[in-house]
Amino acid sequence: MVAGIPGNAGAFFFVDRATSRAMTLTLWEDEAAAEQSDATADASRARTVAATGIELVERAAYDVVTD
Repeated sequence: MVAGIPGNAGAFFFVDRATSRAMTLTLWEDEAAAEQSDATADASRARTVAATGIELVERAAYDVVTD
C-alpha cells in the first residue's frame, strides 16, 4: 500500500462512474520521496493493469502550490 511507503503524505482515488474513468493522486513529503517511490509505483501499476485489464492513460507529476 502507498501509505506504508516512506515519505508518503497521502493518497486519493477518484472515480467518475458515469464515464468509468478513475484517477489516483498520491502526495509526497518532498520531491526526493516521490522519486524514490517510482520503482514501487511502476511495479504496482503493472500488477494492477495485469489484474484488472485497465489502461493507464497518463502519468504526471505536479507541484503543490500553497501561496
